[in-house]
Amino acid sequence: MNKFSGKASLMATLVAAWVGASSAQAAEIKIGVVLPLSGALSGYGQPSQKGLDIIQSITPTLKNGDTVKLIVIDDKSDKVEAANAMQRLVSSDKVDAVIGEVTSSNTLAMTKIADDSKTPLVSSTATNDRVTRNHPYVSRVCFSDSFQGVVGANLASRDLKAKTAAIVFDSSNDYSVGLAKAFRTQFLKNGGTIPIEVQAPGGSKDFKAQLASVKAKNVDMIYMPIYYTEGALIAVQAKQLG
Repeated sequence: MNKFSGKASLMATLVAAWVGASSAQAAEIKIGVVLPLSGALSGYGQPSQKGLDIIQSITPTLKNGDTVKLIVIDDKSDKVEAANAMQRLVSSDKVDAVIGEVTSSNTLAMTKIADDSKTPLVSSTATNDRVTRNHPYVSRVCFSDSFQGVVGANLASRDLKAKTAAIVFDSSNDYSVGLAKAFRTQFLKNGGTIPIEVQAPGGSKDFKAQLASVKAKNVDMIYMPIYYTEGALIAVQAKQLG
């Protein structure tokens, strides 16, 4: 399956499934959905669920009379749960395709199962390059880390005129690592310098020590490819430190 281009959403993904399906007679098309409806990443999963509910209410049946049944599983923001959910959907529920997951790490845990079972897996927001690399049954409908990291670096260098940058990232997070790598490579290529990189582990709440180290370097900007929970805390604490 080829990688889709452009920015889209789960709603658009499902619309494609609604419109594109066809059969000789009315049938039920089963689409699995794996989302983080609870846990640390529920702020991503719950809006995605609402989007799916909206499109299903707008178009409950296809033009040919087929219906779409969504089988939704909460992976609790955990990659092991995501893999288990994918396995259940293809083995027990016998779905025709799967939508999810919204994060790179959790989607990566599902890719081998998709390929082995020859079940199309589409993610709306899993940006890590490895999500689709050498995975013929996996697609995404958003940009990749290698694309947006370069764009971010060019924005920093050309528009913000930043000469120095600090990178704050989470080395245990595939999304964070991929973006940090792409930004680092392009920012240095543009002639900038990165005098400091610090860790912001997921689940942490106190980042004052890392921010103090960054402040001491007097950089022009901070590049922070992390999730919203830690990102919000860092923004508040950075302001407090001046």
